[in-house]
Amino acid sequence: MTDVEIRDENVRAAAAEFIRQRLALGGSLGRLLLGTADFEGGKVAALSAGPLEAGDVAQFGRGHARVTNSQPQSITIAGKTYAAYPTPTASERLADTIYRLLRSPADLCLFENFLARAGDPSTARARSHLLFHGSEVYHAVFGADRDKATIINAIREAESLPVFFGALGRSPRARRAETERARNLMTRTPETGP
Repeated sequence: MTDVEIRDENVRAAAAEFIRQRLALGGSLGRLLLGTADFEGGKVAALSAGPLEAGDVAQFGRGHARVTNSQPQSITIAGKTYAAYPTPTASERLADTIYRLLRSPADLCLFENFLARAGDPSTARARSHLLFHGSEVYHAVFGADRDKATIINAIREAESLPVFFGALGRSPRARRAETERARNLMTRTPETGP
């Protein structure tokens, strides 16, 4: 697995534009991220299932995957046989990154499931935590139950084309509690004490 920080400004600008386009296709989480993410100053990195050459880094449309001549595998869907070409993914690396970043029980990672809608039969079979916003479906990983298998389940169940994204941060309830604690500390004086 490879984690490549994109530093070339032209490639970085193309990556930011690619991310903006994908977020615009999403639902509420995509719109929230479009309005709040720092696309100009934030770090942009590519996770890849294998080593990348310089020309591969800018290939956002094919997930940075190198074009390979892998052998097709036969799969059957609804009684029809098709040829499928296996492609490596960066899901394991993404899971490792999320695991490392979920440091506090108050941390939360959400993945938007672009294809699912509330009430779909697939949601009843989900092994990850599901959250619903209207008809939108989100797979959640909570810092309190940080576990690689849980993270992998959320990634696999939410991953879809043309849109797959998520966000990681502190839960709003935890942020409010931290703000209140900070306010209480700032209003105390040496005379009043705790």
